[in-house]
Amino acid sequence: MPINASPHFKKAQAEYESAQTTEQKIRSLKKMITLAPKHKGAENLRAQLKRRLAKLKYSKEKEDKTGKSTYKGIKKEDLQAVIVGMTNTGKSSLLSLLTNAQPKISETKFTTTHPVIGMMNYEGANIQLIEIPAIESEYYNKGLVNTADTLLILITNLNQLKEIEKKLIKTSGKKIIVFTKSDILTNTEKRKISATLQSKKY
Repeated sequence: MPINASPHFKKAQAEYESAQTTEQKIRSLKKMITLAPKHKGAENLRAQLKRRLAKLKYSKEKEDKTGKSTYKGIKKEDLQAVIVGMTNTGKSSLLSLLTNAQPKISETKFTTTHPVIGMMNYEGANIQLIEIPAIESEYYNKGLVNTADTLLILITNLNQLKEIEKKLIKTSGKKIIVFTKSDILTNTEKRKISATLQSKKY
């Protein structure tokens, strides 16, 4: 790396080295290419970064076609459940409630940018519970969703379920719908939601 690389370039490089998904690596590499020194001595660096980006884009295309992608460093335990949902549906709160994990909880959108893992014991069985970024965020990755044994799908309204289902085409795990923030609904609204979910055999 050239000695005169800018602090912004070094920051992008650090993001690349800590990236957990192919998509995140691609995003960081693009930043590095944009921020790389433009002088002649950095030609090899820029060429190397562009070759690396091309390889990652090819890998990403293969992932998109197969529906398979993995997060670095996450080893699947015997039972794995993944918390899925849109932003601000209570995913982090549920993980914190059921496990010893301490995810960042905020009203700010897209607070979760990487998987957060916790362990829970249910009737003697240890279950790996993972919260992943919101499905509509740039950090969403379908790899864990496609391989999970169970999906806990958190929604605050039925329209969200329709959007989430579009992302779960290749999943094989058992789906459990969790309707959060139901305390603000009327009894009539709750009955309507219950009837709708039952008609869809959830």
